[in-house]
Amino acid sequence: MKSATSALHAASGLARLPVARLAFRPFFLLAALFSVLSLIVWFAFWHGDILLRPHGGLMWWHQHEMIFGFGAAVVVGFLLTAVQNWTGQRSVSGAPLLGLVVLWLAARVLLATPWVCRPGCWCCSTFPSCRWQPW
Repeated sequence: MKSATSALHAASGLARLPVARLAFRPFFLLAALFSVLSLIVWFAFWHGDILLRPHGGLMWWHQHEMIFGFGAAVVVGFLLTAVQNWTGQRSVSGAPLLGLVVLWLAARVLLATPWVCRPGCWCCSTFPSCRWQPW
């Protein structure tokens, strides 16, 4: 017999998506896509064909995104999937997992496009940690 929470979880449309069942699926997929996209941006930077002006400059952006963009996505995807084997409890899936993925994507977009979030805009007044200062 199913419990009420598992019935609710199974009835949710997000729980039925294969990509939202285990954390490695969206994070590994996005890490692979992000690595290809950032490689294209990096090559365009060295050839002088780039119009992107990320926060901190392209050298800092590249270093930051390889560690916290690509690396973090792979580590988080692995750890959130492996925690099921280590603890014997279900890991995050469905809407909470997709919320983490959206948060990761938002961080990538906001770092690459600093004009989206600048002092005085809604996100800086809502999220104090969003106040970016040049170093």
